[in-house]
Amino acid sequence: KSKILKEAKKLFWNYGYSNVSVRQIAKAAKVDAALIPRYYLSKLDLFKTTIGSFDAQTLPIIWLASALA
Repeated sequence: KSKILKEAKKLFWNYGYSNVSVRQIAKAAKVDAALIPRYYLSKLDLFKTTIGSFDAQTLPIIWLASALA
């Protein structure tokens, strides 16, 4: 679970929410994509979990990157 979260955080930061797939996250975390729904209800749920680990100054940058992607 921690590998998934770590890699999702990196991918969302670098590419924005809309440009990252669950399969990409699974590949980066070196896990089967079928494992992700066991921990997270959806890609949005995973995204919300990752943004909880960013500080308040970083969040606007992530949202802007996602909107521009």
